[in-house]
Amino acid sequence: MSEVSFQHRDPILRAATWKKHMGNILAALGWAKHISGREFVPQLQVLVPSEDATGAEVAFHFLHWLRSERTCCPKSELMFLATFKRLAKFLFKGHFSAARSETGFPPAPGKQLARIEVIQQFLAMEQDAVRRAKAANASSDINKKWISWPEYLQAVKKLRWECATITSRRKVRKRLAVARSWQRYLVCKIMAATADRQRTYRELEIGRTLVKVPISEMQCFGPGKDEIWAIKHSATDYKTGRIYGDRPLMPLAPDLSRDIDTFIAVWRPLLSCQHAPHQFLFCRKNGKPLHERCLWAMLSQTMRRLVGKAVNPHLLRDMIVTHARSQDSTSYKELEALALYMGHSIREQQATYDKRSKSQKVLPAVSLMQSFEQDALQNAAVQNVG
Repeated sequence: MSEVSFQHRDPILRAATWKKHMGNILAALGWAKHISGREFVPQLQVLVPSEDATGAEVAFHFLHWLRSERTCCPKSELMFLATFKRLAKFLFKGHFSAARSETGFPPAPGKQLARIEVIQQFLAMEQDAVRRAKAANASSDINKKWISWPEYLQAVKKLRWECATITSRRKVRKRLAVARSWQRYLVCKIMAATADRQRTYRELEIGRTLVKVPISEMQCFGPGKDEIWAIKHSATDYKTGRIYGDRPLMPLAPDLSRDIDTFIAVWRPLLSCQHAPHQFLFCRKNGKPLHERCLWAMLSQTMRRLVGKAVNPHLLRDMIVTHARSQDSTSYKELEALALYMGHSIREQQATYDKRSKSQKVLPAVSLMQSFEQDALQNAAVQNVG
């Protein structure tokens, strides 16, 4: 399902996606072998044995075990259900291609699902998990990780100061240590400039997803003759590309672009792997491109050191949306533009990323009602005087 095939009509899976599905499958197979008490045969059909409704029974018992024994949250259940649906579509793809609509042609990919009973069961289980996810409390205390957006920007400014080649005691720092300081700063700074999903920063590739553009083409920075860096995404380079297509350029400010130039010319060669060269902007300690856990740990550990809270990459998106929506001066047009810039809809921005409490959200309504009352009293006073 990661390659184009005749029988598989759905969009192909990205490497990162099918690796997550494989991890979920291995976890479920481990449960089936060691915990379920059932006769185990090392085959994928153990998890989805048939295409009728009973084919979802193993998945049902596995998810029940996750809830009762591992206190799994509904959102994690949804991830496993997505894997089970993909697995069913893979195992019974021949049945999909053989299906025919009343016109004699294969049905649209979305309507194929309704023809397979086991997937109907998975969809019903999915609806139940969505309902429970909406009603459930957060699995962790967000206050232990949450900082305001201005606090994050102040932390990024501190990271820029840490890029100095000389310590406060006038000692010269090792060049490798300085290079790592530069990388930490740029990761956090580019996140501050774009607030995108963490995949974007792992896959920043010089000349492909990170390109130079004339500043004159970017009206937001005014006239100029210099070039600046910009993040360029095709539909396959970000999560919601299948919905929104190629993404508008995400330009990086001139001062940030100059810092990236310095990093590429002076410090990145100290970090990149000479034996396996690549064009990704950021590297691990062994010189290879960043992976998800490495980026997550870099931001979390850095923010814990600077502000005392382990902020993670996805939480940054919540922080900027919450900050924007809490400002009275932010217009609907600006919120809509921010949603497009971040690669989601205005509805998702409001439902998923806005983390203000209900009390915070209703404060403008309280002020509005008070203003109505004051206006009414003033009007009555004017009429009485008249």
